[in-house]
Amino acid sequence: MVLGPFFGYHVYLVSTNQTTLENISPFFLLKHLPKLPFSGHDLSDPPLEPELSGLQRRLVKDAHRAIHLYDVGWRGNWAQVLGCGRLSGWAIRLWCGGAPPGDGKYFPRNPNAESMLARLATELAKIDRYHHP
Repeated sequence: MVLGPFFGYHVYLVSTNQTTLENISPFFLLKHLPKLPFSGHDLSDPPLEPELSGLQRRLVKDAHRAIHLYDVGWRGNWAQVLGCGRLSGWAIRLWCGGAPPGDGKYFPRNPNAESMLARLATELAKIDRYHHP
């Protein structure tokens, strides 16, 4: 009974190209924000979770549902995780093992993530500016 939900959760994580920490911690997004607008706010760059107001925390949590940094489509996600683009290649990778292509440090990102993160950074700074005179 435990293995079914556990397996399903991990299929979801692979399909959206997330780690467990990325999935359960909305404030993980903060370290990926672009530079904040530099005037009129008291936030550090990148902002830290303890310095956010309740409204800013809600904004980050809502953005967390929409922004998946490394989601490049379910097929691309599975290909990255298993290291092959073809179904037969995935079977060989599962049977024989090995590592996916790449250096293990840099991975393709969702093309929409940068603009969504920029919008989030602007909104966080704007809320801070209006709530901290």
